[in-house]
Amino acid sequence: MTDDADKIKSDAVTERAGAIRRDAPVDDESVSTTARKVRHEDRCHFCMNLVSKGTGICNDCAGNKKFSEYKSAAHHLPLGTVLKSQYLVGRVLGEGGFGITYIGCDLTLDMKVTIKEYYPVGLSMRQSTMSLNVSSFTGAVDSFEKGKEKFLGEARIMARLTKQSEVVSVIDYFEENNSAYIVMEYIEGVTLKKQTELRGGKIPSRELFAMLEPMFGALGTVHDAGLIHRDISPDNLMIENGRLRLIDFGCARDVSENSETQTLTLKHGYAPLEQYQRKGQGPWTDVYAFAASIYYCLTGQIPVRSVDRISEDELVPPRKLHADITEQQEKSILLALGVRPTDRFQSMKEFHDSLYDGVSIKRYCSSCKKQIGDTAAYCRWCGKPVNEWVMKTADDKKLFPRLRLFGRKKQAEEAEITPEDMPAFEEKLSEADLPEEPVEETVGESEEKLCTAKDADTSSAEE
Repeated sequence: MTDDADKIKSDAVTERAGAIRRDAPVDDESVSTTARKVRHEDRCHFCMNLVSKGTGICNDCAGNKKFSEYKSAAHHLPLGTVLKSQYLVGRVLGEGGFGITYIGCDLTLDMKVTIKEYYPVGLSMRQSTMSLNVSSFTGAVDSFEKGKEKFLGEARIMARLTKQSEVVSVIDYFEENNSAYIVMEYIEGVTLKKQTELRGGKIPSRELFAMLEPMFGALGTVHDAGLIHRDISPDNLMIENGRLRLIDFGCARDVSENSETQTLTLKHGYAPLEQYQRKGQGPWTDVYAFAASIYYCLTGQIPVRSVDRISEDELVPPRKLHADITEQQEKSILLALGVRPTDRFQSMKEFHDSLYDGVSIKRYCSSCKKQIGDTAAYCRWCGKPVNEWVMKTADDKKLFPRLRLFGRKKQAEEAEITPEDMPAFEEKLSEADLPEEPVEETVGESEEKLCTAKDADTSSAEE
């Protein structure tokens, strides 16, 4: 590992690990063991709770059906494995295309942790009964090593998000067994999916939106740090003491990464179109997945797959499924679920402002700067593909202090007056001999109505 990486760990990760330890509740039974390094026999290898007899399995797990039925796969680390002489590995919590997630225990800090192991499906294999080392397939060595370096690189970026309480914190990361590991804090709680099921398949919008709102800012911070999560779903949103936490960054990727080399990772119903195509991913990718998670919690139904919506969009609006939201909120969710990346909000802030504050979003073609429809793939004015667009809000009308005076002259030439045009407008206005008083006082009644109507037209959306 590089010196810079070690410095990051000493400055950020170690500090956060100590903070987690200080904030973690201490069991009475564990007080006597904190003065020394805990032995791995002191923790149950299945649930990581304390055991009194040093057997490695607590009484609760010994009589638990889940423990008796649990079978560790050949490529999983065996129960009781100790990594880096510090981290005890327990049962598998989940497994995806990039790695395996275990429950664990930090034997030095004496607390539960989550351990993510780099194990890319299709590139690697392991027979744990013979060796704990992960082997890459012949011909996939370069891809395996590049993936491992990215895996650790993402851990370094995540380590910088220590002050973002809605995002699971990184405690440590290291290489071992020809693989790589990320140690994160363990979240006690239930998933948003489980909570939706417990509430009868739907969560009331008032309760849901209040719980989700801090996550918009958290995801915005993640995107500003150069990461996209790429696997947001109700399964990866945990509720801990009433607060929502984002977990499992195993699918996260650097925004600046070459899109052609990004690995195909998706969860049907929550994955946008660009994840099926392996290109064009960005913050808008997480916008789609987060909106799909909201859709599920409001309706109890997983959205139609994005690839099945290309030719004919059969996505049922939430209010038709009896979601208790306003028309504006429904419009915001549907816009965030746009099939093409250019059809939806480009940032979490845009999504938040529309959903919570009712900000009316206007889309402008980045080529000709004229206003376009909410879901237009081609500009109606210049005919160019809408590969990107500029977002304006209803507050932009404040940028036009003299719009009424100038609107009649420009209305026949341009269909829309945008802030980009204002320097030229102001220059012409300063040269013109215009009255100081509002034009309504110097024109006839019919002309005043015409001017007012055209002014209103410049702030309305093009149909």
